[in-house]
Amino acid sequence: MQKIVKLALPITLAFLITACGDKTENKTADHDHAEMAQPESSQEKTVPTGPTTSIAKLKDDRLNAVYAQYAHLTNALTEADVDAAKIAANAIEAGATGVSGGRALASAAARVSAASTVEAQRKAYGSLSQNMIKLVKASGLAEGQVHVQYCPMAFDNEGATWMSSTREIRNPYMGEAMLSCGETRESIQ
Repeated sequence: MQKIVKLALPITLAFLITACGDKTENKTADHDHAEMAQPESSQEKTVPTGPTTSIAKLKDDRLNAVYAQYAHLTNALTEADVDAAKIAANAIEAGATGVSGGRALASAAARVSAASTVEAQRKAYGSLSQNMIKLVKASGLAEGQVHVQYCPMAFDNEGATWMSSTREIRNPYMGEAMLSCGETRESIQ
């Protein structure tokens, strides 16, 4: 089953990247039927980040597709869902290969995929987040904003950062144990 998932993810991501390269509005499977029935001009592009979403679109379409998977990974780690984190990390790894300067990001994503525990995934996610933050800052945003958030207690008080499209703190390093631990340190617009 894992082999099928590993084969299907790059194909799916390639499709998403191709679709993101098109200048038409992208629709994701996360939209509900009522939203899809609205006139095209009233629909908003969103990146899922847990229970709340916010508009955030990067200038680099390929990186934007990777960022969408990053949001899924962040949510999976917040929920301590090892399998969902592996799927999102596989998609990040595949997508990062098409992003300028994405080699370190792909490598960190591979470490998340290979990890068998949520703790090991979260440790690799720390490096992945650092790389993702650098790439997002270099790309810039076409619309919305992304928040760089920080938890001082992650990794035995070493501290760690992550990105979110919402100001609400949903800590992927601590999960349910300390879900709201952290602060917004910076907003990228």
